[in-house]
Amino acid sequence: MSAALSTQEEKAPAAPQPMPLLLSVYLAGSAVLAVAALLTHAAGWYPWALIAATAVGAGAPAVVDARTRTLPNRLVGSFTAAAGLQVLAVAAARASWAVLAWGLVAAAVAAALYLLMGLAGWVAYGDLKFAPGLALAVAAAAGGAAIWLTPIAIVFTGAWLVIARARGDKNHVQPHGPAMAAAAIALMVAGTLWPV
Repeated sequence: MSAALSTQEEKAPAAPQPMPLLLSVYLAGSAVLAVAALLTHAAGWYPWALIAATAVGAGAPAVVDARTRTLPNRLVGSFTAAAGLQVLAVAAARASWAVLAWGLVAAAVAAALYLLMGLAGWVAYGDLKFAPGLALAVAAAAGGAAIWLTPIAIVFTGAWLVIARARGDKNHVQPHGPAMAAAAIALMVAGTLWPV
């Protein structure tokens, strides 16, 4: 019995996980960005700051998905909360609820499409969780362009599969999270450069 206790006592304590701190910093930064949107009427530098925040917020789960083929709930949930806060702030700052309406419609359409693709076995259900947050983020920067998130993400995944096969990779399973994040950022940049 004493041997069992001594091995338990000899084990080093687990290293602290940086994830909760990073999530807290990201969510606090998102709140500051939302207040800035309200104060500046979401003009000028705000869309570029939103794109940078989305690159960080969506990039983290996309990297995890590329490495492990899973989209962690903590990262996706935090990102979706931050994206929802941004679309609300932009709608309030511009006194235009069309941004919020586009965000909700695009999020619902993306979720429905990913649900159907998940039921068909084409994507995993983590993608279903990730899509609404991405659609909200795109709507905050690009309004109605958010509706194109799913088709563009599918095209990006197809392009990556073609490139992988050209390199000789026989793996037919490609994580979809990176393509979704890339599609969202591409739509946000296009919507900022060429507003409709």
